[in-house]
Amino acid sequence: MTLNQGHAIFRRLLSLISLISLFILLLKTLVESSGASLTFRLCVLAYRCLRGTVPAYLAESLHRTSDVDTRRRLRSADSAMLVVPSTRVTRRSTLCDRAFPVASARAWNSLPSSVRNAPSLTTFRRELKTSFPVVV
Repeated sequence: MTLNQGHAIFRRLLSLISLISLFILLLKTLVESSGASLTFRLCVLAYRCLRGTVPAYLAESLHRTSDVDTRRRLRSADSAMLVVPSTRVTRRSTLCDRAFPVASARAWNSLPSSVRNAPSLTTFRRELKTSFPVVV
């Protein structure tokens, strides 16, 4: 093998390594964006539940802290937060934590109050997109 052939092999290896690292970066971005997209959808659905623009079976699954008698005196009752149902399981990544009432309440409570108190769905979606790094 000559010196030029060695350099050519080295250049090919470097390009392969850069392609692999680019592929890994792309995969990480896709995974993060799918989680962000799911959080976005959960927040929009929670907003619609609280405004009554979804079927009753979905709207009845979410409860504001101000609607619960034992929590009316808490500070969270004034901040439009939702009650996160307890799952009684120690691991966070269980099926119970992925249920709609639990996941949407957690996503909703992680939003800033300015986003939660948006007057319309269009305004809510716009403010949610601008504050999305806070959600994820």
